Amino acid sequence: MVTVDAAVFRGDEPADVRIAVEDLMHRVDELDAAPVVDPGAVAGVGELATLGRQAALFEQAHHLLVDALDTVDRA
Repeated sequence: MVTVDAAVFRGDEPADVRIAVEDLMHRVDELDAAPVVDPGAVAGVGELATLGRQAALFEQAHHLLVDALDTVDRA
């Protein structure tokens, strides 16, 4: 689970929001790059489908965070 310090969101400054979004983006990228927990196991079709969905979710999260950064930059 990804957690974010709530204190980051108390400010009204765009810089505070940008820092929080960049932190989330970094954490999503780290989770996406993390190795599979059990590399010795042979993945079946179900496991590969789960990993594919997980990768798609990480990619979607990354794009949403990039969009959030663009919004902060325009503010």
